[in-house]
Amino acid sequence: MLAFWPALVLLVAAVLLGRYFCGWLCPLGTTIDFGDKVAAYLRGRQPSDNGDTPFESTSSRRLKYYLLALCVVTALAGLSLFGYLDPLSIAVRSYVLVVHAYVADVLGWVLGAFGLSGARDVVRAGLQAPTEIVFRLHVITALSLLAILALALLGRRYWCRTVCPLGALYALAGKRSLTARKVSDACIHCRRCVAACPTACISPDGERTLAGECILCLNCQAVCPTDAIRFFGPERDQLVEVDLTRRGALAALAASAVCYPLFKIDPSGRLTKGGTFIRPPLAGSDEEEFLQRCLRCGQCMRVCPTQVIQPAGLEGGLEPLWTPALATRLGYCTYECDRCGLACPSGAIPRFTLEQKHSTALGLAYVDTTRCIPWLGWQRRDEEGIEWDTCNCGVCEEVCPVPGKAIHLQRQRMPGGQELRLPYVREETCVGCGFCEYACPVAGKAAIRVTGGFRQLKPPEAGAERTAIQEALPVAVGGMRIIAPKRLYEGPNELFDYIDGGADPYLEFSFVRVATATYAADGAKLRADLWEFKTADDAFGAYSQDRSAGAGPLDVGDEGAVKVEPDGRASVWVRGGPYMMSIIPAGGASTEEQAVLLARETFDALNAPAAPRPEICRRLPSEELNHDSVRFARTPRHLYPIGLSDDVIGALGLTGSAVAAYGEYGVAPATTGLVLVRYADAADARAAAGRYSEVCNSRGYEAREAEGVPAFRVAEGKFSAVGSAGLHLGVSLSAPTREAAAALVRAALGE
Repeated sequence: MLAFWPALVLLVAAVLLGRYFCGWLCPLGTTIDFGDKVAAYLRGRQPSDNGDTPFESTSSRRLKYYLLALCVVTALAGLSLFGYLDPLSIAVRSYVLVVHAYVADVLGWVLGAFGLSGARDVVRAGLQAPTEIVFRLHVITALSLLAILALALLGRRYWCRTVCPLGALYALAGKRSLTARKVSDACIHCRRCVAACPTACISPDGERTLAGECILCLNCQAVCPTDAIRFFGPERDQLVEVDLTRRGALAALAASAVCYPLFKIDPSGRLTKGGTFIRPPLAGSDEEEFLQRCLRCGQCMRVCPTQVIQPAGLEGGLEPLWTPALATRLGYCTYECDRCGLACPSGAIPRFTLEQKHSTALGLAYVDTTRCIPWLGWQRRDEEGIEWDTCNCGVCEEVCPVPGKAIHLQRQRMPGGQELRLPYVREETCVGCGFCEYACPVAGKAAIRVTGGFRQLKPPEAGAERTAIQEALPVAVGGMRIIAPKRLYEGPNELFDYIDGGADPYLEFSFVRVATATYAADGAKLRADLWEFKTADDAFGAYSQDRSAGAGPLDVGDEGAVKVEPDGRASVWVRGGPYMMSIIPAGGASTEEQAVLLARETFDALNAPAAPRPEICRRLPSEELNHDSVRFARTPRHLYPIGLSDDVIGALGLTGSAVAAYGEYGVAPATTGLVLVRYADAADARAAAGRYSEVCNSRGYEAREAEGVPAFRVAEGKFSAVGSAGLHLGVSLSAPTREAAAALVRAALGE
């Protein structure tokens, strides 16, 4: 009840001030005033004409009181009709479903006509307008609004005079208000006030007023030539009651008896046979209570970022009409979104935290094996000559936002050794968000669909709490907000699920886990991967492998790099302690500022202890070293990106506990590379130096010692040298002279 205190304040104010709300605050009344002007123009009469509802005719005015009685009686019986007739619901619903997007489009086109590029998108974002104009029931809602406006052909403010039940409530509350219209003896009966009154509540002589029908517009006072009209002052017996009849009251009761079963009819069994609508988060736990609370105002639809919330049609009968339901073929419920709960004015969609949302389900997905591409392939498993790769899809599993995935793939080995991946749904973790149905590539009806039915999910098992890297990724930053959940991948199997075919380099750097998230704002998207490794050396190794060539330094974490493309989009890499982060554009025009701010906030939240580069990297001679080129390697695979051939990498023998560092000296393109390897014992270092010399000799490279170091002429103006000392091996690459190649190796070995 506390949620309705604003309504009680307005009602108490009506007792004191009368129907002030209708004349000064009601958005539908303002819209009707505009429609009255248009209707007056079409009929060729003055806007001040009162039309066909004169003061003496009170029979039509009784209707709104009977409709109020109908709404109250049915509400007591458990059926809410206020959402269909309440002017606030009608106005907001009409503007959300019909007017809002058109206004945004018109403003965008007008600004675009003046050469402002992207104006339409900017206006839509500023007005929070939907990305598409047409909602479900778009036409019906528009026709309903036009029908209300068309009543102006019968008289000004005709809806307010005859139909509006909220107006009837305020009329009853304010019949004896302090602001009742009063006319003094100065009145000359000029009838100007009669013509100016929008609700025709003034008698032909200008002195009497229908009780509860005056909306305090003050038009009559403004046109009075003798200043005879006042709204504060001594009480005068000039009010005339609207006569309500016993027959009308009985008709309202009879209508209530008819409406209740009529609105409860469920022709498709949508509600009575378990096939409930997919309601917004936490709104479907009690369908009856939801229908009684919902105002059908459309506010939740206005703020939904994917427009998955649509007005329900007649598929469930009359009672759910215009209530919010998820159309999961048109959109999906964003995993990290809470906007609808914040926007709902009645509590039909309760305010909820993301933790509450993630612990409940809107519905349940199921796979239609008669339409699913992999399952159709499975049905043909006995046929020969099928390319099974063409039968795989997996889009539903890829987009599933639930941590750990609610959709898994059953892998079946097919004839010829190929693999068929069959999707199935894990009921215990599916939240019913509809992302899978929305993304399903099957034309027409999706091959994976969501059915309604609120349910509570089991709490996660002990030890399944969010990790530090999940918590460190912010929900919103720099105007961007997370649009997909923070997914966590732990261990080799889950990493292969995330980047099948590209996981090995990370696993060789003692990978522990990675958390991922996608951020978006105004069409721009960024994908963030936050990696955790067992050691800080491995985090630097992954950072050095991922960092793009040509990236500039960035002061975030222990070190960072940023690369800005010609179109302004930026990629960022940062490492700090055992963590490494990569941020890359995933669509739209994200900015360098957004990417850098995301990295900075993430590492501020991690608060990882500072860690230097690996010891082998710190041994690289610092003179003329390009520090942003340094790489750390644990396996031969890590050396492939620097362009070494297979036989050279094999000669280095980077196995077991051996580690390597690579750095570049000079300015591109005339740069010299240096590979420095540390082995378990000195014999391994000497053996690797011998193998490298054998590779150079087998290729016919001219060999000559320089300063006691074997050096080879590998091409015109390019020389390589090799040497070992203790546990270390040094190999210089593409040096401009034989002496320079040898000198770099000697410096690396500390000679």
